[in-house]
Amino acid sequence: MRRVWMLVAWMGFSGCGPSAEPPPNVVLISIDTLRHDFVGFGGAPEGTTPTLDRLARQGVVFANALSTAS
Repeated sequence: MRRVWMLVAWMGFSGCGPSAEPPPNVVLISIDTLRHDFVGFGGAPEGTTPTLDRLARQGVVFANALSTAS
């Protein structure tokens, strides 16, 4: 039992301390059953999805996404 507590303490303290750089800001937006051509940045008329269009302009859009399940 003592070894378990020593392992838990080591794991808890090993991640402490200042990091070299701040972590990146990542926001993943995943929408189910939405066609690419139904959003503004995918070809729909301007103003259809203004918030998604703004996020697409300011961020990164992946054109191809694969899934192992439907």
